[in-house]
Amino acid sequence: MEIAHIEEDEDRIEAAMEHFQKAIYLDNNGQYQEHLKMAFHRLHLCTMLYKSPERLEDQAIMMIEQAKKGKQKDSVRKKRSLLVNAGLALAPDAFQIVLDSENEAKVSSGKSRSQISYLCAKAQHHTKSVEKTDGHLKRLGHGNDKERIRLWADLAKVARKQGVWDVCRAACRFCLLYDDAQMRKVPKSKKLQKKKASTIVMDDNRGGSLQMESSLPIKSFSLERDLLRTLAEIRFINAEATIHLLRLEGIQLNDHAVPPEDTSQHPTGYISKLPEHDPDWITYSIWVDHLSQYAMENFLRAAEMGEELNEAWIVHNTVVYVLNHNKHLIASGRQREIVESLQSLLSAIKNTGHSGNTVVLVMLCNALARGLILCWIPKSVLKTDEKKKIDAATDKSKRPSIRGVEKTNIVQPLSVDPNGLPDIKAALEVCEFALNLTNGNIPNELVPIAVRQQIIATWVKAKQLLQQQIWHKLGTDDENGEGQNPITKVLVALEMYSCNGLGLMDFTVPSLSQLVKMTLECNWSDPLVELQTLTRLTHFAYASHDHEIVMTCSQRTLQLDDAVLYDTDAKKHEIDDYTARQEMLSTAACIQGRSIMENLAGKKHLRLAASKAFVQSARYAGETGNCTLVILAARHFWNACLPFIGSPQDREQLKEPTETILKSITKAESKIKQGTENMLQLHQWPTKDFQSSGSSEGHFLPGTEEDLTLRTSLYGLLFHMYADKSDWETGLKVLDEAIQVLPRTKHRLLIFKHMVIVKARLGRNFMMDIQKFKDESEDYLSHMWHRLAPISKDIVGQLTCYQNAIEALQKQESEWQKVDYLMEFAEWLYCNQFPLNDAIKHLDWAVDILLHLKLAKGPLEEEEKNIKQEIPSPAKLKVDFGVNVTIPQIANEDLKNIRQLETLFRAHTLMAVISGHSSPYHQQHCLMAYAYIIRIWQVSLSAAGSVIKALPKSSPSTASQNAQSATPKKDKGKKDAKQNPQSTTLKKDQAQKDAKQVQSSVMKEKPKRKGPVEALPASVEEWASYDCPDEVRDAFKQETSCYVINRDNILVPTYTLYFMDLLAKELQKISCNHFTLPVFQLAEVIAHDVVESKSLSDLYHLRINLVCSDIKLSQAFSYHEKAVGEAYVNEVEQAKYRQEIALKNGKNVQPKEEERNGLSKCSKSHNNGYKNSLTAKEKILELDAVTGKGLSGLSFPYLWIDKAEVLIQLGLYQPARLLLSEAHSATQEMNDIHAVSRCLYLLAVLANLEKNHGQAKALLEKAQLIGGNEQFWYNSTLSLIQAVLEEDKEGKERVACKILQKTVKVFRSTLEERPNRKSELGFIIASLEARRTLIQIKHAQNFMKVKAESSQLSSMLQELYDELIKIEEDFLRYGYKDHSAEILLERANIHRTIATHTEDEEEKHSRYLDAYKLAQRAVSEEEEVFNNIWSLLPVHEIKNISIPLMRRLANMKLSFVEINLDILHLVNVEKKLKELREGSLNQVVEEFVRLTPDSASVEQGWINIGRTVGHTALAQLASLQSLHTGCPDIKAKYLYLTGKTLRLLAVNVDPLNSDIYWNENVMEETPLNTMKPPTTKAECNEHEMTSSSSPISKKQHQDQRKKANELKRKRILAQRYLSQSSEVLLQCMNVAFSNNIIDILAAASLEIIECIGQFDPVSSSQFLALHQSCSSSMMMKDILLAATSNTSSSQLAALLHLQHHLKQNGDITSSLLKNVEQRLTATSKAWGNLCVLAQHFNIVNELPPNFHILILQHSNDRSMLYSAMIDKQKLSSGQQKGKPGQPMVRAKVYRFPVNPDTILILLEKVHLYKQERMNNLLRQELQKKFHVEKIDFRKWQETTPKIDMNLTENINENEKNFTSDFSDILKAMEEYLKPVLPVFDFTDFRSQSPSVSTAESGKTKAKDKEMKHTGLQGGLMDLGDCVILLADKLLMELPLEALSTFQEEAISSVSRDFSLQILYNRIHVEEPENEVKKDPKSSKEPKPKVDQKKNIKMVSKRNSYCFT
Repeated sequence: MEIAHIEEDEDRIEAAMEHFQKAIYLDNNGQYQEHLKMAFHRLHLCTMLYKSPERLEDQAIMMIEQAKKGKQKDSVRKKRSLLVNAGLALAPDAFQIVLDSENEAKVSSGKSRSQISYLCAKAQHHTKSVEKTDGHLKRLGHGNDKERIRLWADLAKVARKQGVWDVCRAACRFCLLYDDAQMRKVPKSKKLQKKKASTIVMDDNRGGSLQMESSLPIKSFSLERDLLRTLAEIRFINAEATIHLLRLEGIQLNDHAVPPEDTSQHPTGYISKLPEHDPDWITYSIWVDHLSQYAMENFLRAAEMGEELNEAWIVHNTVVYVLNHNKHLIASGRQREIVESLQSLLSAIKNTGHSGNTVVLVMLCNALARGLILCWIPKSVLKTDEKKKIDAATDKSKRPSIRGVEKTNIVQPLSVDPNGLPDIKAALEVCEFALNLTNGNIPNELVPIAVRQQIIATWVKAKQLLQQQIWHKLGTDDENGEGQNPITKVLVALEMYSCNGLGLMDFTVPSLSQLVKMTLECNWSDPLVELQTLTRLTHFAYASHDHEIVMTCSQRTLQLDDAVLYDTDAKKHEIDDYTARQEMLSTAACIQGRSIMENLAGKKHLRLAASKAFVQSARYAGETGNCTLVILAARHFWNACLPFIGSPQDREQLKEPTETILKSITKAESKIKQGTENMLQLHQWPTKDFQSSGSSEGHFLPGTEEDLTLRTSLYGLLFHMYADKSDWETGLKVLDEAIQVLPRTKHRLLIFKHMVIVKARLGRNFMMDIQKFKDESEDYLSHMWHRLAPISKDIVGQLTCYQNAIEALQKQESEWQKVDYLMEFAEWLYCNQFPLNDAIKHLDWAVDILLHLKLAKGPLEEEEKNIKQEIPSPAKLKVDFGVNVTIPQIANEDLKNIRQLETLFRAHTLMAVISGHSSPYHQQHCLMAYAYIIRIWQVSLSAAGSVIKALPKSSPSTASQNAQSATPKKDKGKKDAKQNPQSTTLKKDQAQKDAKQVQSSVMKEKPKRKGPVEALPASVEEWASYDCPDEVRDAFKQETSCYVINRDNILVPTYTLYFMDLLAKELQKISCNHFTLPVFQLAEVIAHDVVESKSLSDLYHLRINLVCSDIKLSQAFSYHEKAVGEAYVNEVEQAKYRQEIALKNGKNVQPKEEERNGLSKCSKSHNNGYKNSLTAKEKILELDAVTGKGLSGLSFPYLWIDKAEVLIQLGLYQPARLLLSEAHSATQEMNDIHAVSRCLYLLAVLANLEKNHGQAKALLEKAQLIGGNEQFWYNSTLSLIQAVLEEDKEGKERVACKILQKTVKVFRSTLEERPNRKSELGFIIASLEARRTLIQIKHAQNFMKVKAESSQLSSMLQELYDELIKIEEDFLRYGYKDHSAEILLERANIHRTIATHTEDEEEKHSRYLDAYKLAQRAVSEEEEVFNNIWSLLPVHEIKNISIPLMRRLANMKLSFVEINLDILHLVNVEKKLKELREGSLNQVVEEFVRLTPDSASVEQGWINIGRTVGHTALAQLASLQSLHTGCPDIKAKYLYLTGKTLRLLAVNVDPLNSDIYWNENVMEETPLNTMKPPTTKAECNEHEMTSSSSPISKKQHQDQRKKANELKRKRILAQRYLSQSSEVLLQCMNVAFSNNIIDILAAASLEIIECIGQFDPVSSSQFLALHQSCSSSMMMKDILLAATSNTSSSQLAALLHLQHHLKQNGDITSSLLKNVEQRLTATSKAWGNLCVLAQHFNIVNELPPNFHILILQHSNDRSMLYSAMIDKQKLSSGQQKGKPGQPMVRAKVYRFPVNPDTILILLEKVHLYKQERMNNLLRQELQKKFHVEKIDFRKWQETTPKIDMNLTENINENEKNFTSDFSDILKAMEEYLKPVLPVFDFTDFRSQSPSVSTAESGKTKAKDKEMKHTGLQGGLMDLGDCVILLADKLLMELPLEALSTFQEEAISSVSRDFSLQILYNRIHVEEPENEVKKDPKSSKEPKPKVDQKKNIKMVSKRNSYCFT
């Protein structure tokens, strides 16, 4: 038989038939006869190829056999047709009907045509069709049942094998009809021996496949039993085919039908029905349940057949089928639904045996036991939901620890329902049966430990439910450590751990360490179970916080992964095991990481180790496709790496881990899970094991609760890692991947946001991506557009973004944001060179929105209505801006919201900046912004007043609080320290320092307050000294309304302060310096009380100080100076900066994309450096990011720079240097190159001020390499020019002009690129051009001093003059009228200079006329500007101040007056010349031939101006009285020019020639003590006429009298002018003396000499000496400044140059200047010599009586030489006895005209003489040296006399030549001084000599000398008469002592000095030494006078010949 089957399988039919025949022949007993005959007949039919059998059964056999031989490639239709035909042949009456039961084409659509109705119809059709099989056997009969059973079975098997399931099901139904009818009648045979069955291979797709082999003995074979086995097999096939039908319906075995989702459309008003109540659905559900029941019945019937046949393999296969196809029920814990079936199967397997497959038996027992107990396990073990609700309600933001979680778990004691105890006991019996069977006593019954583990878990749980303890044996009966017993003990102990703590009975468990030891000692046969055990131990150790055990177990677990799991490739294909392994590894790694995180102890490397563990966990979970574990690991990874996210360096470390995490998540989602859904879990009940923990355990930071949020955050982190490297392309790929992976939820908005930004940065189209935000709020959408604007590549894109951002905001509540965007957009339009009108329009739009905002009413505004919409009258505004100016529709008085006012102020400030100085509305915008600042003060002070008034009613007085204001600051510091423990020490130090500062500020003297505390200052002077009261500041802090200055209303205080600084600069540009005081006062309040920064408040005190200095308010200056103190560099600020820069260097926080986009690299070229000017924006200070109060530490360097800049302007160089050095190092550390360049520039300014010009140039060149904005380049260029010009190098003017030309060229090219900056850049260009032109003009003037040729000067200056005209036009075009006026004045000075040097009278007149007109225009323009500014405020508010514009106007008027005086002086000179020529023939002829001048001619203009110029000058000077407030220098010059004007007017109107005042004869005739004027020429004529006898007519007499009266009137007027001039000049000298104004004092003293003349020679000589002292002082100061040019060399040098700088700036009244001069006086003798004391007039009285002072002094133009001799008249002996008073001072004074060029020629001769004499001496020395070196000693002895003779002859010859030259110089000097010296009579010296008596006067000269000698020996020595020459600088270079006048015998000595003051200083210093020498004990006998005189003369001669 077997051979026949083999032959049949090989398709050898005939051979098979032969073997069957042989088998029939050999079957002697006939046991197999029927079976063999059926087989032989079947093969016989296969041989019938061309004959069709008649019997239907035979036809069926042939078709079945033909179907068996079908190939796999054949179509299902071909296979099916044969099988269907076979079925039709066997059951032609019913097979087709049954087959059509599954034909959907035969199914109707149902009544309602719905899906459920269709399902119902299909069920009904199937049921009805299948019922047709019931009468099949009755209709067919029972003729050949056994054959038909075989045929139907074969048909079913072939159909199953070929996948024709409907034929298979139909065949099974027909086949099983015989089981129901006949096979049940077969009696049971005797019990047969148990035989092993075939191995069962479980397949997931089909549930299981059978491989059967009959192992019964031959003698037991019977056809009935064989048919029964066949029917059992068909039962299996039928059940399997039925399950296939269920799966076609989408339903698993024993599952219930799920209602389909209704996707059809319904009419309006349709009410849906619940499927549970739908009859159609009920019908369908019943049909599905019936199919499941039918399949289970087939399985159970097969088991019954196996039990009947006593064949274990059938029962075993049934168990396998049932367990496999109900795997989903078992995995989901629904075993209870099949408990009865499982019980019957267990009973059957107990009867038949388990066929040697103990594993299946154990699995059956486990499933049954769990089915019995699962329903009785208490459900609610932990109230986790309630706990979560409580935690969420109490503190949502709190992150409790794991320990806290365990403590809060509420475990309630639970009990088991008594009704379930029988089931639990039955389950326990089942478990114990399985455990006892597999305990190892029977070696063949051992099962894998993984299978045993399942039943152990069930057994332990049943024990717990029955409250039965498991003792120390842990479920084992013996104590041996072999086999599975140790492993069983470990597993039982673990199950006990997992069951404890759930409210049920707790087991007594061994310790974890003991359990771990047991585990490690076990010999594990299953690595998976070992891995699971170690993972569970890791979990329990983590739960008990045993970190050591956690690390031990987890490391051992991960080692198993490396050592065992990947050794065998075949194991990877075991999907279930592989999945379980990876999940356990993931769990172990995750627990390891969590344990590390709980034991960080602040160690950074441990955090990284934990993150690596989480990454490993995610990788393992991703390989299994377990999303829960991946997300859990990802969350822990995020929390572990959160501190590293902020740093690019740390983020770089997280790049690879983050990518791994994301890949794991993606892999887990996309991985197809095969069999994992129905995998049986170890525990199917609540447990403490890790399997039930999942992702619900643990608490995470906000933002990671949701999986999508976490994934989005991880993608964002990965994107930022690429963004750190500017790898935008790769970053975009990351974002694309995130979009593809993440579901379509709102979480993707963050990804889209990054994507849009990156595409905008890369210049790609992002319009499609931005559409993703269309459903978001308008605020978010607008924010996105606004975010895209600054990073878009092109201008068009940025413009579109800004427009969309503004247009998106339509709601009223978005108006604030809209205003901010409009202002920013306007700034962007301005910076990107759009038309200015576009930017202004958007700002107007913003202002309009602000003015019409509907703001909420406050408590102070309840009685008022909403903001008015009507246009108010212009009178409501304080300032009238003209007719064409747009008036706001809302009056300022109606605006009370501080935020609204602050925004309006910023908007108008921005409008002022954008419009530029050239705009006619620039001043309007500035003043409007100023008006809003004032309105803020008004509103806030008024509100503060209300608060202060309400305080006494509700709270105690705040006086004590104000007195102890340091305490709250200390408490506040403590609170901040608690909030930020890291900065506790810093905060404490700051608090202590603040407390000290506050206490000191309480003690300091504050300005007296007038009126209530809320009163607004009423004048500029009050604003300057205003200090916001502490009560008002406290009210600002307490009040939270919108009417006070606080943080709620000033949202970004540093931004507000930035705009206040901008407004202050704009106000200073329009010369409104005094308007900046309220601005800076408000800024100080914001800095002190809103920002809460004392240092920033000090900055504004310094700026107020600077303004006070500018407007000459010294009292307010002193107050603010004390308020700041001297500690400019704060140690707390330095510490805070260093702390934050250390954090920044550690974290290196990524800058914002907008700021990073603006930064660019430094260029090394001048041009490129300037091109980066837009990137060098001024830094806006930032608040402390932690506290929100005070400044950020990184903002302090910028604050130090600002302070240093102000301190430099205040003259405080040393603190400025300290601040700059600190700021420079800080900005370098911060890598802010533009701040570094600013520091370098300010250091260069300091170097220039300290005369270190080389250092300044180096610093400026270094700064310009870095670059900056336009103002930086302008300022640095000017500083560089200053450094170049002040160096003592040749060609410095050319270098300076070259630098200026290069800079102007760059600015011009920049102007073309930035037309919107035309006003600013145009002004800079014009200023630099003006500077260059003025340098060239000055150079030309200096050149003309050497080579004075008027024609050459005119040609040199004319070109420069034309350039000044263009520059003046540029200034006017750009709106700088004051600078235009200055250029006009420079043009006038050019005309004045040319007029001074020209000799042509007409050209001189023309130049002076042009100068007059230009200067007048300049004054007029400046007055216009001044009146415009001065009229903005009432007069009472601006009294006692002096703004810089006022001083500029005053100086301009003074310059104009000087030009007038030059003209008046020239008029007087011409008038004098005309009078001298009067009556001459030439004059008569000229008068006769001269034509009447044209009215427009120069001559007529000169005549006209000559008549009015003096009075014009007086008028201008009179207007200066209101302009010199607080400026003594201007006042002194004003008085000086007034006196000079009056003197020149006196000369002009005086009929007498001014030279008569210096005529000694005239002066002698006119007594000094009489007021009678001298007789004039007219009076003489009149006297002659009256005394003459010649008759004259009456008319002639009247004319002569009239003429005489006119001359008298003029004479009186002249005398009046002179007296007024003298009085004014004395006032001028008083002012000059009081303020040490030496130059004015010198000029005034010279002028008063001209007024007095020889009327009072003593006074004149005193004033001449004063003039000379002042001139010498100025000259010596210049020398001293040059000698101390290195200011770092000494304190004197630094102080001296500081004093000089302050004087030049006009800070004469500043306290700093006084302090500097006091220190100079105390420390420097040189400075004392420079001072001219007010007691100068008393110096002569203190000189010895034998001193004769001879003063020689030139006028400034060297045209006059003044001389004076002062001595004391010796009193007679009688007078000395009667009157012990001092000698009377005598003086002579003279003035002579000299040629200015003569002295220059004389000085040139002297210079050449000195040069030749020096060269000759050097030549002689060289000749001597040459001869001495060349000749040896011997020769030298021989030739020396000859050489000496030759040298002597040469020397004598040279001496003769030099003597001759010197004689020529003496002759020239005698000739030059000839008018002066003869007037000095030294004869009186001889007559008054006290050493010669009158009795001895007639004796001889020798006797006289002898008597002198003897007389001096016997008494005190008389020094004799000493002549002291006080000459000016020019005369000092001449050998004055060699003059013949000084060779008189009476002159004992001739000496020289610079001035009377210096002479006095010398004598005054030497007085103590002289007094010591007069001591008779210590004094030696003096030499005789004769010897002294000889010695003096000898010295004088030596000095004459050796003059140097």
